[in-house]
Amino acid sequence: MIRGSTTHIIFLLVTVAFFVLGSIFIRRLPRKVQNIVFIVLAFLCAGGIFYRYGLNYFKGFTPKTLGMQLLQVCNFNMILVILMLIPKNELAKQYAFLFSMFAAATTLVSLSAAWKTLKWYDPVVLNSWLNHTFAIALPLFMFFSGTY
Repeated sequence: MIRGSTTHIIFLLVTVAFFVLGSIFIRRLPRKVQNIVFIVLAFLCAGGIFYRYGLNYFKGFTPKTLGMQLLQVCNFNMILVILMLIPKNELAKQYAFLFSMFAAATTLVSLSAAWKTLKWYDPVVLNSWLNHTFAIALPLFMFFSGTY
């Protein structure tokens, strides 16, 4: 997929629609359902990280490799979820909202140079796009839920 191509623009529009609609509807959900949505988004992104880097018990999973992947800027939101649930912990919320979301968003706009030779439906492209989308959606939805 090439940056600025029709496919890229469609991906961006669908992603933005997901963010807008999700931000609108998350407010209307009961608190327990909101928490389930947040946990599902975190697990989807974490699962994508496992898939992307082959982190499973059959391909040499190590806690060190897992830690390195989870500490990447975008993936760090998965660790921040627990800290963001603490009502007075503003630092975790500000980091997730102001820095991590921006870092994840830049990937969706600029794309990876390695993607130029890949089709839009390639698992690498889809997995990376979804990982970054969920890394943005999680703190965004938490913010718009009005409870965090």
